[in-house]
Amino acid sequence: MWLVMWSGIQGRRPAVVLPTSTVIVQPSPFCNIDCDYCYLPARLDRTRMSMESVRSIVQFLFGVTEFAPVVDVAWHAGEPLVVPRSFYRAAFAEFARLSDRGVRCVHQFQTNGTLITEAWCEFMREHTMLIGLSIDGPAELHDRHRKDRHGRGTFNRAMAGAKLLAKSGIEFSVTSVLSVDSLMRPDLVCEWIEECGITSIGFNVEEVEGAHLTSTLAGDDATALYRQFFSTLYEFTKTHPEVRIREIVDSRNLLLRPTSCRFVNEENALGSILNFDVNGRVSTFSPELLTIAPTSRYRSFTWAHVAEDDFSTFVERVTGSALYEDLAVGVAACARECEYFGLCGGGAPGNKFSELGTVTGTETMTCRLRVKTLMDVMAEALEREGEQSHRHIRGRAPSRQQRVAEPHGRG
Repeated sequence: MWLVMWSGIQGRRPAVVLPTSTVIVQPSPFCNIDCDYCYLPARLDRTRMSMESVRSIVQFLFGVTEFAPVVDVAWHAGEPLVVPRSFYRAAFAEFARLSDRGVRCVHQFQTNGTLITEAWCEFMREHTMLIGLSIDGPAELHDRHRKDRHGRGTFNRAMAGAKLLAKSGIEFSVTSVLSVDSLMRPDLVCEWIEECGITSIGFNVEEVEGAHLTSTLAGDDATALYRQFFSTLYEFTKTHPEVRIREIVDSRNLLLRPTSCRFVNEENALGSILNFDVNGRVSTFSPELLTIAPTSRYRSFTWAHVAEDDFSTFVERVTGSALYEDLAVGVAACARECEYFGLCGGGAPGNKFSELGTVTGTETMTCRLRVKTLMDVMAEALEREGEQSHRHIRGRAPSRQQRVAEPHGRG
């Protein structure tokens, strides 16, 4: 676990660089389908990352101050399977050079599943990857939002991919995005999980983020619907203990953790997540910041280019930026004002900027649902069952918070 102390009431942030545990690489911004809640602004851009850029990324990573024992390398921010297997064979070989730094890389795909073939399954077995499938539930729910370029639903194609993975003996997790349609039908979602034999699933909310400027969850009834949804799913897990629902498992661990366990949210921590776009630009904090246009206050959401800069230059630019300064102010405000601070570490700057126009703010729709409402549901359930939860303890949270694959994908 990593400890970072905040200094003073001014919100000044210490120049602490956390060990890098997640690397997100955008092999292409292109996606073969057109989900109506996607945060990516350039889903028709067919640009592909060059192998020269991959080599430069690995060289950049050689300069990282410290790594976690295992580094998750997530190929994401577009549909990864639109890029050929030959690219990944060469790219994985380049990343293997990081073993000279004592780094063990685990590669991940977060895929919509529609392009999975037996050849892709063979490749995934060969490289022992983590696979996350983006499926929003049964066809009735999935096809409302996850359509192809011709407006047709993609459920049958996604499930065909899931069946190929299962037939090939490849374990996978599922990530579902919750719109108001899904929240209104928890029974239907539970039936689908049971019928499909899904054993690992996570639920992202339909966020206001990046290119997605509105959300069906912005209404006043979303909190009550979200509460009922997870209350129903919790009861479902009691009769289906083989099903791992990310939010239920993680929130339970949070609430029952030792109170001495302290944590800083990865998305607020310099260096913990490193994001590389298709052109080799580098950011940290929330991966979605890569897709956001500069503003008069935040003149850039990237601070280096792998072909020109090294990690120390990157850190210097980040710590000298307005975003870094404002992020500290926002996290300090969350710590002062919110009794749930220890359960999220100050929120995600990608959400804050997209919803509030600044990262100095505090509460967002995402934190109202994913943190406050969820933790209340779980705390009440645990207390009914005689467990001692720690719902409102400031400054304390688990050792790590992931949001990519297994099954923390962004859909």
